Amino acid sequence: MPSLLPPVVLEAPELTALRHEVREFLAGELDAGLWQPGVDTWLTEWDPEFSRRLAARGWVGMTVPVRYGGRGRGFLERFVVTEELLAAAAPVAYHWIADRQVAPTILRFGTEEQKAHWLPRIAAAECAFGIGMSEPDSGSDLASVRTRAERVDGGWRVTGTKVWTSGAHEADAFIALVRTAPVDPEDRHAGLTQLLVDLRAEGVRISPIRSMTGRHHFNEVHLDGVLVPDSGLLGEVGDGWHQVTSELAYERSGPERWLSTFPLVRGWASGGVDCGEVGLGAALARMRGLHQMSLAVAGALEAGDDADVPAAMVKLLGTTFEGDVAEAAHLATRVEAGTPYAEAVTHALLQRPGFTLRGGTNEVLRGVLARGLGLRGPTGAAPARRASAVPGPVDPDFVELVETVFADHAATVPADAPLDVEDPGLAARLEELGLARLTAPEDAGGSGATWHEAAVVLRAAARHGLAVPTVLADLVPDGLDPERRSLRLGLATTVAMTGAMDAAVDLTIRHVRERTQFGRPLAAFQAVQSLVADAASEAALARAATDAALAEAVESGFGAPGLATSVAAARSVCARSGSVVVRATHQAHGAIGTTLEHALHRVTMPLLTWTTAAGPVPDAEHAVAAAARRDGAWAAVSGTPSA
Repeated sequence: MPSLLPPVVLEAPELTALRHEVREFLAGELDAGLWQPGVDTWLTEWDPEFSRRLAARGWVGMTVPVRYGGRGRGFLERFVVTEELLAAAAPVAYHWIADRQVAPTILRFGTEEQKAHWLPRIAAAECAFGIGMSEPDSGSDLASVRTRAERVDGGWRVTGTKVWTSGAHEADAFIALVRTAPVDPEDRHAGLTQLLVDLRAEGVRISPIRSMTGRHHFNEVHLDGVLVPDSGLLGEVGDGWHQVTSELAYERSGPERWLSTFPLVRGWASGGVDCGEVGLGAALARMRGLHQMSLAVAGALEAGDDADVPAAMVKLLGTTFEGDVAEAAHLATRVEAGTPYAEAVTHALLQRPGFTLRGGTNEVLRGVLARGLGLRGPTGAAPARRASAVPGPVDPDFVELVETVFADHAATVPADAPLDVEDPGLAARLEELGLARLTAPEDAGGSGATWHEAAVVLRAAARHGLAVPTVLADLVPDGLDPERRSLRLGLATTVAMTGAMDAAVDLTIRHVRERTQFGRPLAAFQAVQSLVADAASEAALARAATDAALAEAVESGFGAPGLATSVAAARSVCARSGSVVVRATHQAHGAIGTTLEHALHRVTMPLLTWTTAAGPVPDAEHAVAAAARRDGAWAAVSGTPSA
């Protein structure tokens, strides 16, 4: 079965040109000493003048239409700019929240008056915003907010307290989620409304909350009968829950969810700090996968698609990773005390507990994924999940044919049949349909198909636990030079691994929905939901890294300069994510999943075997580390060396 990940996006030449333009600007800023890089700067470093210099170049309010003072550009262009800003650890906190989620929210739900008033100011970096969601006794349970807004002549009278409001002491306004109707026990999300609140208005009191680092960016905002005029109503009365959840894809999917501690990784790659080549390569490979996932979500937003579930995956994986980087830097590096790098390590370590809390805790995100994966609902077979498109054009009829062939054959194979031997009947059927020599030229008896189509075949075989050595021989024929053979074998292996990961997740979803314990389906237990959510997220990460390498290989005819690094990164991600998938899915199955009578082993055992089919994983991670040493850490992650 396919994953929830949107299709990967290859960076078009115009995006690469924009990336280089931003990179050159930031280098000039640093050379002039106008600011210094740090850790977690998108949340903690406010520099209005820097934000205005960005705005003057058109890099704030990029997705705001021109008629409202913006640049009318796409989410992919904005993604490239924000990624470069974060990689450089620039001080972007002043405009970040307004640009990231307030502007899209006003654009979607605001009145013409609100758009005309706020959007030009946001695009010019002339105003700053906060977000008023959480409350002292609510935390992640936004449905329990108690801040009240009572209807009065000319507007709303608001009373209550918001907490964890980043930058409220510097911001001009915030969007507050308030209750405008009594709690309905049958629908706790009803009766919520969003208001645009002037943080300089009478009755607003802001109290600082200092973090363990000693810095002040969080605040408690007390609203003591604050009058919000009718012009401050955002969207519809009572539609606040729908509106606030629509913001979360913008808040959770961005590169700030995995780049907060990137300066530490850059320090590893620069040679000044020793963390080991394997550790460096594995970290960079994972970041490369997160880059592709985050870019895929940006592509979905640009297409107007729903992206809340993949956005939750990005945040779950990303914030966990950036915290792991902080811990690894603390434990594994030896640097002189008092140096900028040592201070950054300390800051990152103290900030780490907040990474997996802000914007939705990991536990809440796993709940979002549980719903998206069909773990919450009636028992029985899991609902079908939306397909993740193979990058490149593939005829849907071809996909259906391949799926039918393998599904029909798998239904005839005993669960304890050999795993690594191709069934003669399947081999004959593949030959008959032209699927055995898919990519071979037609004049050589093949079908002349693309690797995209070959990936469909390889993934389908892996999902159904079927060996297809004839297909692999077609993709990696004898006679190739060792380097080219290694490249093709590595890519084919990761494609198969992602198919097996998808199957392991889907088998587990089906099992936990059907299997009951203590009078309830296993899927009803939060611990089980978390296991499956983690497995599905890792499978999506592996899919992103692999699909990006596949698309790069096809587009370049296996000739792209950085393709070897892309494939090596995909191998690292698949190996490490595959281990998580195997561990989590077997744990969720219990003892039955360890037996030959159950189908799970038909995908998990090959998954473990394929991990080293193209060579030792540390070799792949050494290759990624070497690319970072040669081209720079950010080039190894983004796939875009400096011009």
